[in-house]
Amino acid sequence: MGFGERFIGLVFGIISNNWYSVMLNGQPYGFFKLTRGVKQGDPISPTLFIIAAEALSRGLNALHLNLHFCGFGLPKWSPKINHLAYADDSIIFSSSDETSLQLIMAVLSDYEAASGQLINKAKSVVYLHHNAPINVVNKVVRISGIDRQDFPFTYLGCPIYYAKRKMNHYQGLITKVMNKLQTWKGKLLSVGGSTMGGTSRHWSSWTNLCLPSDEGGIGFRSLHDVSKALFCKLWWNFRTKPSLWSSFVSQKYCKKLNPIIVPWRDGSHIWRRMLECRDIVEHQIGWHPRMGSSLFWYENWTGLGALYFITPPDLVIDESVNNVHEVVRQDTWDVDKLVELLPEEIVEHIVDNIRPPAASDIVDKPFWMLETRESFSVKSDWDFLRRRKDPAMAYKKMWVHGLPFKISFFLWKVWKAKLPLDDWMRRLGYFMPSKSTRVCTYFLTNSGFSMAGLTLHQAIIKCWTAKVIHRLQPILQALPAIIVWELWKRRNSQKYGEMVTIN
Repeated sequence: MGFGERFIGLVFGIISNNWYSVMLNGQPYGFFKLTRGVKQGDPISPTLFIIAAEALSRGLNALHLNLHFCGFGLPKWSPKINHLAYADDSIIFSSSDETSLQLIMAVLSDYEAASGQLINKAKSVVYLHHNAPINVVNKVVRISGIDRQDFPFTYLGCPIYYAKRKMNHYQGLITKVMNKLQTWKGKLLSVGGSTMGGTSRHWSSWTNLCLPSDEGGIGFRSLHDVSKALFCKLWWNFRTKPSLWSSFVSQKYCKKLNPIIVPWRDGSHIWRRMLECRDIVEHQIGWHPRMGSSLFWYENWTGLGALYFITPPDLVIDESVNNVHEVVRQDTWDVDKLVELLPEEIVEHIVDNIRPPAASDIVDKPFWMLETRESFSVKSDWDFLRRRKDPAMAYKKMWVHGLPFKISFFLWKVWKAKLPLDDWMRRLGYFMPSKSTRVCTYFLTNSGFSMAGLTLHQAIIKCWTAKVIHRLQPILQALPAIIVWELWKRRNSQKYGEMVTIN
């Protein structure tokens, strides 16, 4: 591959002097010498693998220069793609043409000979459409030496299929998420006397739970809002980060139109969800003019929005002007040209507030207007999209740093009347809110606070707002949650037959 002798010597010295010892019953036993390759976990291993994998990738890409190679069918004008790779997990796309298959296998054979890495055909699979003729299937299997399997399959944890989406395609992912949720709920949300399995009553809507804690929620993030924010990130990457993926999507769905004016049409689920987020994201993308490479009409380089949308409907768009640098003359704005193209107020804004781009080899830089660091973040986008309510002091106070989440969560449920306390406590001979008030009264009266005639909410607020020395404030903030939690545990103990005193 053209590496110098010194580099080759350094690499050889690293991989040729490795010794292994086998652990038996917790003790190292014997040594043996590594004869080829790099050891697992060796820092140089990823580097050497990437170098070798780059050779394989270039060999496959070079097939497009061979007139006898017929690649996988892709949309017109889209970039040539014949493989995707992540570490050692690769997908190669090809037509069923015999010569093309033979050329691919020749590249793989050359890679094996050069790198010393052998492709495990027993773990490799060929996928074809279910309607592929049997003679085509047999030809592909014969040339590749790899057996066929049916769609769908999983690549990097995601199901790959070509027909309609089905629930069973995602069953593996669903099972993993549910297992994680069960562990998480048992650790954070379990309440004394409750069970994890079976059905239960939903005492609060998911919409309310997904509000931030200081707005009356639990701080969960709505899956709908998070999903939308992630698709917004896809649109940001599509518009601001040139890549093989963005080039392919642009050629497939936009053709010769600018993405911000592409009309809605049939497309993949991903593309449709991206279009749903288009207006949200585009209005928050700004461009810093450097060399004037921003699109004059379609990108927000003025800070007012894309000129295509903010100009009057009756204004004729002069599409002969493509980039911002075309309205600059000798490092100053070409005011006469701007006046021909735009209304007077927009021209004044540009001349007075926008620094004209200068001769430079640095392309215009996009920035995210919702972040001070100007880089897109899912968090800032989610915060921009989410539903809001006015913050309240009570909701801020009930979440105490250092107090177990489930205890503060229980106080939240008591505060919002999300537990059937009246019925349950009357069956046991006492009413929990009044009991809580009496306990709060006991503690606070002995601390010098008057609690006469206060409801549970008022008693809790008085506890939170009591003027005490700084060191006692966290204690009084946590006290109401601890009281109601301890009473709840006493209620459960009494329900299941354990002895509980009322002292």
